[in-house]
Amino acid sequence: MIEKVAEQLVVSKAKEFLLKYNLINGIDDISAADKVDALYVHIPFCRSLCPFCIFNRQLHDPKLEDLYFPFLKKEAEIYYNQGYKFNTLYVGGGTPTVNFEHLIDTIEFLKNLYPLKEISVESTYRELDENKINELKDLGVNRLSIGIQTFDEELSKRIGRAWQHKDEALEIMSIANEKIPTLNVDLLFNFPFQTYQQFEGDIDILLESKVKQITAYPLMSSIYSQLFKNIDRKREKGFYNILIKKMKEAKYIPSTPWCFSKNKTEAIDEYTTKFDYYIGIGTSSISYVNERFYVNTFSIAKYINLLKENKIPAIIDKRIAEESIDFFLLNRLFALEIKKEDFIKKYKSAYNLNYVIILLKLFNCIKEKKEKIILTEKGFYLMSSSMRAFLSVLDTLREELRKSQY
Repeated sequence: MIEKVAEQLVVSKAKEFLLKYNLINGIDDISAADKVDALYVHIPFCRSLCPFCIFNRQLHDPKLEDLYFPFLKKEAEIYYNQGYKFNTLYVGGGTPTVNFEHLIDTIEFLKNLYPLKEISVESTYRELDENKINELKDLGVNRLSIGIQTFDEELSKRIGRAWQHKDEALEIMSIANEKIPTLNVDLLFNFPFQTYQQFEGDIDILLESKVKQITAYPLMSSIYSQLFKNIDRKREKGFYNILIKKMKEAKYIPSTPWCFSKNKTEAIDEYTTKFDYYIGIGTSSISYVNERFYVNTFSIAKYINLLKENKIPAIIDKRIAEESIDFFLLNRLFALEIKKEDFIKKYKSAYNLNYVIILLKLFNCIKEKKEKIILTEKGFYLMSSSMRAFLSVLDTLREELRKSQY
């Protein structure tokens, strides 16, 4: 019951926050009063398009990529010239490794601009081999995230990944697990035709491979989704319970309700839960700085034209002061804890008077320690379903902007 109420509340707040906006035509700067450590780079190109993917992506096109990557560098330079000094880089997509030469060149460029200490890159296994993994390692990539979703070959075909084969994936994973400090592998659960046994089998394969990090996401959809429109949320909790049971048995440490690692220090996918503020570059990237929410254009042509005018290619610039406490709580609790000092410093108010904190304590979803508020095991699924609900609304925004190609 509490999960359903929380979902409805999150969806209501997220629609207010995300789906009411005015479109703009680029901006001159995004000034940061507070330190911003994280930079996200979006590379939208993929060899094939998975029908379940909620991110902005398009088919691999070498000629278009030759145009796109130089303007990624130009956008990065704008932030450098405005005084940003990022130390953490997340490269996502799309499949960033689909054009490997451009990817390596771009990371080298960013390393020359910024004092990067942590670099995370997403990929599919088919874009990797031992030589490429060595290049990533030598470049300082600390974390490589490989999207597998499932090892079951029949299920792979049904979700648009007929090219995927377990033995090939395991071979690449083994090489990466040995060479990259953190290898993460992504799984998805709650496809309409997926069984609990298939999901349990996928987890067992990962545990047997001794992969350093496992991230398992519930299937998400927007109001525009067609293929997976009617998702049975009652089954979702059954899948999630399998995940939690398996991770506890294997003694993997949770970083979020979706991400589990062999060691507590491993980097994670959900950088938005780790950092108060972050900058995104590339088409469709999102930035959040000083309670302002920015979204870049989804059109590569518009992206290039705005950067030719020396503008940041944002098409949404929205202040979210009233909603920022809810956004902060969602992200921090998804990362399993809130430092009381952070809340008081940021919002100049008592954390224990906040209605979300009061309700979560009432249902034993959080507990207080001396300096922190901690998510309890009972609160894990609540935060999983709440974050999934928020991201589904975010995907509705993405679909609106993708269709408009503004």
